Amino acid sequence: QAVEFPFDITPEIVKRTVKSVKETQYRYIFSIMFSTAHHDAFMTEAYEQGIAGTGDHFWMFSDSVSTSIFERSFEIGSPLHLASKGCSRISAVAGIEGDERYDTFMQSMADLNNPNDIALLQSAHPTPPEGFEPIQIADDTEKFFAKSNAAVVAFMYDATIALGLSACRAGGQNETFFDGKQLFSEFLKSDFNGVTGNNTYDQATGTRLTESAQFSLLNVVEDTSGAGGENTVRLKTVVSDVFPNGSWEELIPMRFNDGSTIPPPDLPPVEVDMNYIGWTLRLAGWLSAVFVVISATYLAIWTYKNRNKSVVLQTQPVFLYLICAGCSVMAIGIFVAGIDDEIASPATCNFLCAISPWFFCIGWVLAFSAFYAKTTCINRFFHNPVPGVKIRIETGDLVVPAVLLLSAVMIVLLMWTARAPPDFERKIYEWNSFGQPTKSRGLCDYKGAVPYAIFISFVFFISVELALRRAWEARKVSVEFAETEYIVLTLVTICVISMFGILLWFLLDHSPAALFVVTAALIFLVSMAMLLLIFIPGIRFKKQVKRRTEANSAFGGSSGRLNMKHGAANVAITGLDFLSTHNQSTIDDDPNLAPPNRRDSSGMIVLAHPKEIDLLKGQFVSLKKEYDELKRTKSTRPAAKQERSLEKNKSESSKSV
Repeated sequence: QAVEFPFDITPEIVKRTVKSVKETQYRYIFSIMFSTAHHDAFMTEAYEQGIAGTGDHFWMFSDSVSTSIFERSFEIGSPLHLASKGCSRISAVAGIEGDERYDTFMQSMADLNNPNDIALLQSAHPTPPEGFEPIQIADDTEKFFAKSNAAVVAFMYDATIALGLSACRAGGQNETFFDGKQLFSEFLKSDFNGVTGNNTYDQATGTRLTESAQFSLLNVVEDTSGAGGENTVRLKTVVSDVFPNGSWEELIPMRFNDGSTIPPPDLPPVEVDMNYIGWTLRLAGWLSAVFVVISATYLAIWTYKNRNKSVVLQTQPVFLYLICAGCSVMAIGIFVAGIDDEIASPATCNFLCAISPWFFCIGWVLAFSAFYAKTTCINRFFHNPVPGVKIRIETGDLVVPAVLLLSAVMIVLLMWTARAPPDFERKIYEWNSFGQPTKSRGLCDYKGAVPYAIFISFVFFISVELALRRAWEARKVSVEFAETEYIVLTLVTICVISMFGILLWFLLDHSPAALFVVTAALIFLVSMAMLLLIFIPGIRFKKQVKRRTEANSAFGGSSGRLNMKHGAANVAITGLDFLSTHNQSTIDDDPNLAPPNRRDSSGMIVLAHPKEIDLLKGQFVSLKKEYDELKRTKSTRPAAKQERSLEKNKSESSKSV
């Protein structure tokens, strides 16, 4: 990237130019300047803007500036002193001392420093324009024949030889005259070893090819010989590298601005955004997992303590235990998902990536097998209703679906872990304009697990669909504590949460922090939906029974029974004993007070069945039609008597409905 400035500079131009150079963020700067004024103005401003004299930048100058710009004294610690030391200057050179052709040419130049050759050269020297003094070689022979001038003369010598050889080729043996195009065409064909090396030229422009020339790299360093004054330091140039035969050769190590021989980085250091999960989100996710585990443990302990109470017996402890266990296992998966290479080694992250799906899948199977077994039993009763009985989950009802689901899932997980174990990979996904990485993320790579994940998802989907459909079909079967309604509500809530959570998971830009938040939130909400919607109704019911028992005792009552009418949103506590009917049940908080046929049993008591209600409604409609027919024909006493009988039957039927 080039930044240009006019030859005539002002402080504003200098400041603007240096600012543009700084904005490129490059640390190796090649400068083409033409005077001491340029050098001093730009290097002072570069120091002020922090791109020179800091040890982080390397300035290289072309041979358009003389070495005298550097070889002078500076005030110690001044901007020019600090900015200039460690710089370099690259220039084309006639040759390297020790090369036979170069040494011979330099000796021939020195031999010209005699009166006869000086007179000859002076006579051939061109006359300068009016107003300019002609150069008098004899006045300063040391300067005229100095090595610096001899180096320039060497290039001029080779160029003159190249033109002479080209003219010979263009003129040929028989022709005397040629034009400029013919001369230039022959000049491009030049290829000979001259004083300055192998002379070859660019076929388009006629410029000397870079690789055919020789270069030297000068290093600006402090002169330690004591040439400076008390408060000044003198800088000098030394040859550090040469380019004699198409490649660079180091003579002495280059000294950079910081005084060391270690090159500064060519670009500014970049702080890569690693996109870790971070401790804030990690602790928040882990706290949610702890809350789920503590809640599940508390509810499991509550179930065990109340295992002989009717509210637990009728819900069935094994159903509640499995839900608690499944939710706890899924919650442990949050702890695993919250670990990345910020706090663990890559090997540990690889292991956690492999076991992470196990927690969610096994936890889901444990919890869901209980729902599946219960909805299956409810659905079986829905199609074969027997009013007044209990729906109870037998061991076989629970074991069979749990074993089948768990076996299928574990077989797939074992194959997945053995054949395509996921690995933790940190990938770069964003670079700056220099190609430096600026953002990366570490995630588990599950690309090889697609077929296994599809199979497990299919098993889960089919299981959820069957359980939800069976629960929805039997939702109007009236049982104690309205369990069917809560089971349906739980399954629907889980499906809705999972659908939105999975959709959001795929829509995210694969940010580890965002994915962890969604995963933790999804597991937390699903687990708490299971625990709250299944346990809270039973806990509330038990507390209401306890309060009613205490109230009855205060008024001299002896029973803590509860009258719970089917279909009521709230439990009505009356303190009265009653007999069981199709739409009422007597529920005892103390199993010792319950009827003998209920003390040692568990399961949901069926209060009413929708098919039974539909049958009664049909009977009511039939009787109403018969009543209306008899009412129109009541002309005799027997008819009136029969009408009264029908009205009585209608009234009893209405009460039954």
